[in-house]
Amino acid sequence: RTVEGSAAFLLVATGIMALFPAIPFWIGLACAAPGSLTEALPRPFNDNLRVPVVGGLTLALLEAWWLDQPVALFPLLAGV
Repeated sequence: RTVEGSAAFLLVATGIMALFPAIPFWIGLACAAPGSLTEALPRPFNDNLRVPVVGGLTLALLEAWWLDQPVALFPLLAGV
């Protein structure tokens, strides 16, 4: 758990979120940052479980509170 590892996680996670054009960049970054912080925490639980849960919850909360609508990750499947 290093600063370099957390920075790499943030960079890669933000890059992956950029592959989904339906998600604004700031939302992708806002979801990647808590995931990066969660990954850097000591191990009370497996980080392979913590990181996706925190990222998903962050995205769901941003959708509900900030955007007032869900973000379609796969617009073609959602019929958008």
